[in-house]
Amino acid sequence: MKHIVLIVDKSIERRTVLRQILQTDHTLQVFESDSLTCSLDALIKQKFAACLIHESAVSEPLLRQLLSLENG
Repeated sequence: MKHIVLIVDKSIERRTVLRQILQTDHTLQVFESDSLTCSLDALIKQKFAACLIHESAVSEPLLRQLLSLENG
């Protein structure tokens, strides 16, 4: 299973973050967490955060949230 690791700095514009997420095809950093999905808003509120997301978990709520950020 492919893993996407999301690394966010809150100074980065959300559209840039979205593009980085969608273009990431390799593991940047491993971040252990009980939750395999996380909120983009929760990440951006932190100065630096990393989230390990299983490919199968990137489907529903997270993807809808990302698309809504891109469209609005």
